[in-house]
Amino acid sequence: MFSGTLAELTSRSYSRYLPFFHAEVARLGPKGAVEEYVFSRRANVGAHNEGATMIIGLMCGLVHPLIHVGYGLEFDDPVVLAEGYVQQCKRY
Repeated sequence: MFSGTLAELTSRSYSRYLPFFHAEVARLGPKGAVEEYVFSRRANVGAHNEGATMIIGLMCGLVHPLIHVGYGLEFDDPVVLAEGYVQQCKRY
């Protein structure tokens, strides 16, 4: 069981998500990553069938993840794009 603060938990999971999404953007390309991690059924239906998981994550935090994903796509920047996906997972 996790016994640290919320800030410690957030820091740990962010540092784990970021390299994963860097690799996924490199593997799928920017548009393929958006399809897979924003719009796909698999990305939006979790273990408890809660639905719209990643889309909700993208819209949370005053749309900050959406800004990163948009900039990442517009400027073809895989680093910023991966950061947006991480923030999306975190659901502020």
